[in-house]
Amino acid sequence: MNEILGSEMVYATGCTEPGAIAYAASAAKDQLEGPAERLTVRASGNVIKNAMAAGIPGTPYVGIEYAAAVGAVGGQTALKLKAISAVSAEQYRRAEELVSGGRVAVLTAHADEKLYIEAEAYDGLGNMGRAVIAGSHTNLTRVERNGAVVLLGGAGAAGPAVTPEAISREWSVCEILRFVDEMDPETQTPAIIRQAISVNTAISDLGLRQRYGMGVGPSIARGVERGSVGNDLASRASLRAAAGVDARMAGANAAVITNSGSGNQGITATMGVVGAAEYLGADRAALVRAVTFSNMMAVYIHAKFGRLSALCGATCAGMGVACGVVRLLGGGLEEVECALQTMIGDVTGMICDGGKPNCAVKVATCINSACRAALLGMEHIRPGSREGIIEQQVERTIQNFCTLGNEGTAEVDRVILRMMTGKPGLAPLPV
Repeated sequence: MNEILGSEMVYATGCTEPGAIAYAASAAKDQLEGPAERLTVRASGNVIKNAMAAGIPGTPYVGIEYAAAVGAVGGQTALKLKAISAVSAEQYRRAEELVSGGRVAVLTAHADEKLYIEAEAYDGLGNMGRAVIAGSHTNLTRVERNGAVVLLGGAGAAGPAVTPEAISREWSVCEILRFVDEMDPETQTPAIIRQAISVNTAISDLGLRQRYGMGVGPSIARGVERGSVGNDLASRASLRAAAGVDARMAGANAAVITNSGSGNQGITATMGVVGAAEYLGADRAALVRAVTFSNMMAVYIHAKFGRLSALCGATCAGMGVACGVVRLLGGGLEEVECALQTMIGDVTGMICDGGKPNCAVKVATCINSACRAALLGMEHIRPGSREGIIEQQVERTIQNFCTLGNEGTAEVDRVILRMMTGKPGLAPLPV
């Protein structure tokens, strides 16, 4: 259990796709003798979709060009998804010059992997460094210096410690709940869960203190204060999660603990439960059990769902929240299964149209659905097995949801990317 959580929950700064682009650019830059003078980034459509409107931490900039430039100028490769967490003002200025000077090219990669990033960096001395990330955000599969391979695959590669197949094989809803129930919250809580509560609460607090992005979290909080929004379980859980996503997607220079390769999902799976626990007045033991349950369920579902999809990954994290809230309310396996069935019947089909400030609205929607599903689950209310993709057994319903995300959305992805890159004033991406 701890090995899987340690693989699927990690520190990151900023949106994960720009972070991975910066990491690749930094690894490519390390192979040069002089400073990077020119960059070329090739990325899969899913990566481009998620990175083109996401804020770059510590800057007013968004998008792939700036993420690559900052990584190539001041990235620290050893920090992986936090590669640009310690970039100086002078390095940011040099990165801006690369972009404004038209020396960063972004191309669409023709790759089988949904998550694929290839960065090439060139110095003024005729040297070229190349780095490839594929499969997961920190899976550095190939590094070259002037065409010679420096790193290839397994040895030294920063791939995931466990595979999605291993997670699906070893975990189930029942097994995860058993682990959480038998865990001693004082001595057996995984360290990454305690860190997730602390780190993700900090970025949520930041998002509530000042306006970031659309300010979804603070807006819900103001509504509660005015009485125009109910001071209830769903509102408290939603504002807590949305505020963290507000800050993260706007480029706040603050770390998060991710879930399944996504900072937004890490914030959602953790802070949706933290907000619910605050409303319910739950003690620390109940909180850590519920947050552990939520994150483990999000990891389990996402392992089947895949790293990137045309469907919104916040739905997976929200399903984890539904389970965590049921646990806070005192429910067991039957109530958890009812809540999952209801939520899958509700949010399936929410599309992912990239990483951006509006993600906070989608997270709030998923948290509202999670709390509603949890309350219905506590009354043993759920959709029938004749309804849509719902089946009698919850594991089969989860598999149907994930199959839809994997196999039923390829054309949707292409249409979304065409819409995003075809807006007036945006140059189409070369191939």
